[in-house]
Amino acid sequence: KLLGAARTSGGYRLDTSKGPIGCDFVVNAAGAWAPRVAEMLGQTLHIHPERHEALTIHLDAPLPYTMPMVMDLVNGQGTGLNFRHEKA
Repeated sequence: KLLGAARTSGGYRLDTSKGPIGCDFVVNAAGAWAPRVAEMLGQTLHIHPERHEALTIHLDAPLPYTMPMVMDLVNGQGTGLNFRHEKA
């Protein structure tokens, strides 16, 4: 668990529940907690939840190819399309 973060002369110091970590870069992949992590680093991050619906289609036989991920989303508008190949 991240308890605190600070910029240092050589990068960043992250204080975690398992001890400190020194690093050159920080990738904020904290999901819903990302604004809290950003705040620890002196940044502001705004996340707004959006409702989406999903549908999974099970085929009788696998496709002979891997379908690419396709996205045509209009965030905040409630419209768009997103489909991708799921792992078997």
